[in-house]
Amino acid sequence: MVKSATRKYKFSDPELTQKLDLIAAFCLRDLLRFGDFDFTRDELDRYMSNIATFKELDDDNYWEGRKMEKTSEKNAQRDALLLAMTPVRDRVKMKFGEQSAVYRSMRLAEVTKMSDGDLYYAAKRLHKTASIKKALVGKGLKDAMLLALLNAITAFDSSIDAVEIAESERAEATEIRINMGNSLYTEMVAICEMGKSIWANESEAKYKDYVIYQPSPGKCILTGKATNATTGAPVANVMVELEEYDTVVETDENGNYLMV
Repeated sequence: MVKSATRKYKFSDPELTQKLDLIAAFCLRDLLRFGDFDFTRDELDRYMSNIATFKELDDDNYWEGRKMEKTSEKNAQRDALLLAMTPVRDRVKMKFGEQSAVYRSMRLAEVTKMSDGDLYYAAKRLHKTASIKKALVGKGLKDAMLLALLNAITAFDSSIDAVEIAESERAEATEIRINMGNSLYTEMVAICEMGKSIWANESEAKYKDYVIYQPSPGKCILTGKATNATTGAPVANVMVELEEYDTVVETDENGNYLMV
């Protein structure tokens, strides 16, 4: 099973965008000092360009709206199909009887409560049976009724597909947005680490400019990195526990952790 994309950051996409812009502005302000880390203007421009691209991505509200639109259209086609089925169904029932094998084989009981898939196949059975037995049915069954039913079946089938496509597009767009947000967040964290290193011993205010998660009143934030005691390499996906406050978090792929 393919694992769905998950956000690395603990705030909404609009909040992430604001933080990305803010850190980019601080980085531009301190760009000369970032030269100590070989971080150039070209790299900052690329970072800011990626932020601009991220802003242009449609959010989940847009894709949910598209899905709702296609669902509404599908529901309208469902109603149209039920309407087209009624005159054909009634004539078959009047000719053969509700308890007949012909009528019961079409499984038309409670069609209004059927799922979309079941309704589609019930309508196809009705059209096929009525077409084959048209000469026997009589009761005013016309070719136009069968054609209207066939057209309604086709339109309903297409509307079901449109809903599934809209859902697939939404899932794909969400994955793209999350993955890009994660990439930008990771880059922002790296920039903030450089910024904090620059100002750690010079300016508390500027140091705080590069603190991504600001604590709420009465709360504190604890960050750190888990490393191998022998090699100094970061250790990913291990649990870090603060016993006094009964708090446990997991390190990310770079060994970093955050406790709030």
